[in-house]
Amino acid sequence: MTDLTGYRSKIRIVLGDTGSDRYDDTVLDEAASWALAAYSKALPQVKTCSINVTAEGREQSLAALTDLLTVLEVNFPYRAGCQTPAVLQQWYFYRRDGQGLLYISGRHAPVAGDVIRLTYTAWHTIAGLEDATVTTIPTAHETLFENGAAGKAAMMRGIHLVEAYGRKSEEPEKLKTWSEGLLADFLEDLLSLKSGQALRGTLTNGWTLDRWDRRQKQG
Repeated sequence: MTDLTGYRSKIRIVLGDTGSDRYDDTVLDEAASWALAAYSKALPQVKTCSINVTAEGREQSLAALTDLLTVLEVNFPYRAGCQTPAVLQQWYFYRRDGQGLLYISGRHAPVAGDVIRLTYTAWHTIAGLEDATVTTIPTAHETLFENGAAGKAAMMRGIHLVEAYGRKSEEPEKLKTWSEGLLADFLEDLLSLKSGQALRGTLTNGWTLDRWDRRQKQG
């Protein structure tokens, strides 16, 4: 498992800055956070959990799921050990003041003692980044992540160099061109992976990568 310290070293190799002369940890950590968010939106973790209802009501808080991206499936009423739990068709997931909420519609309103099972997508984490203790990025995707983070870090540095040099140096423009290439490859690879067959069994059409992602749904 590669932690934040390990990723810093690997990202610096991509940037040609193994001596830590041009990129400090703050910049690398910010770039890693950006790349992790992009990766999570395209290839999120898929988790299942059971929520014990403590208060009657159709609106149930999902605040305990701190890594929640969105809800995929709801089983309710749910009984542990059931081989074919009922898949609820009428439910809504939304956020209010940053808190995830689930609204249960249909015949049965949750009461204390009920259990709701959720299948949901979750953010990935890197041990050491934002208090995370576990790295969830698959080993096969580490290079992809490192290149994305390196591209973002280089772009951030290029902006700073423009402010420092004005129009007197070609370095910012070269760095900008190089970083844009890395980021374009990163986003293209994410889109390709997101649309791949590995995700078809969970979500037929995958997840939207960003607001420009308007790929036609497959039949």
